[in-house]
Amino acid sequence: PAVYHVAGANGGDLRVGKLVARVETKAAQGFAIQVPGATIVDLGTEFGTAVDAKEGSYVEVSAGKVDVIVRQGERRQLGAGQSLRLTTSGQIDIESSDNKQPPTFAWSLPEKRPPRLLLHWTFDELREDGTAPDASGNGLHGRLEGSMGQANLVEGPTGFGQALALDGRRQRVVLAGPRERALNHTFRELTIAAWIRPQAESAGYFLGKMGGGGERGWQFMVGNRSISLLFFPTAADDGRTVVTAPLDSAVTEQFTHVAATLSADGAVRLYLNGRLVEQAQSPGGMNWRNSANFSVGHRGDSLPKEYFAGAVDDVRIYDRALTNSEILDLLNISSPQEDG
Repeated sequence: PAVYHVAGANGGDLRVGKLVARVETKAAQGFAIQVPGATIVDLGTEFGTAVDAKEGSYVEVSAGKVDVIVRQGERRQLGAGQSLRLTTSGQIDIESSDNKQPPTFAWSLPEKRPPRLLLHWTFDELREDGTAPDASGNGLHGRLEGSMGQANLVEGPTGFGQALALDGRRQRVVLAGPRERALNHTFRELTIAAWIRPQAESAGYFLGKMGGGGERGWQFMVGNRSISLLFFPTAADDGRTVVTAPLDSAVTEQFTHVAATLSADGAVRLYLNGRLVEQAQSPGGMNWRNSANFSVGHRGDSLPKEYFAGAVDDVRIYDRALTNSEILDLLNISSPQEDG
């Protein structure tokens, strides 16, 4: 059994027993646990701590970093694979495993279920008929539309093969064929990710599924040196959620990885190159249930403007909100990931 006293919204006091914490949001970083003789301050991580009246206090880090501040004010920082023991006499022992992976806590948090990859357009190939194959194994192939001159495949991000270059003049790739409505759901949880390289000073929708005639959906846009995700919970509801973050001017010269997650609790997070840059709270899910086709290079309806000019690569849709570490993994995947 454990004795834990809540000291506020961002911390508490562990008197005896075992506790494991996983901190995944920017707002929760700085979460602090008081143990006899020390304070453990989270820096965005998962860690476990134990308190025993005879043995003293113990902390081990399985991901990220923590600061351990002992009563004398001495600060020790631990990373993944490191542990610290503070004896009842005040002695400090720090250990580190060879492979940077600490012994797994028997009482650790349950793992999240593996994410399922719903759609994956690598753009390593564009067939003669304009088909962009789906590498997820779900048969959700794309089709090039509105081409005024053939769309080009250009060199993509390092390790990711080719990328699709769009000219911003009514070119887009849409989910087409017998399964074009396979993603017509209201998602309570998902991840949308892609690499993008917009042309300088251009504005346009690089991903979206926003229905025409007032139907609500969602859209991902760049413009005015910023990136924005806007979505609605249903096709008719005006309870929109908007998440916006600035884009560095260098984004036009190199690829930037963009990812957005929606969690079951309504938390929306926007990542650029694996770093959490903005977050918001949604009143509901994200609506994909409309007459529009999921599109790359546009928002999916008949709007005759604001097509995306630039390059897009490795578009992925997952059925779960990926964690911070899973988002970082996407920056290094150079081949299709198996479904979980």
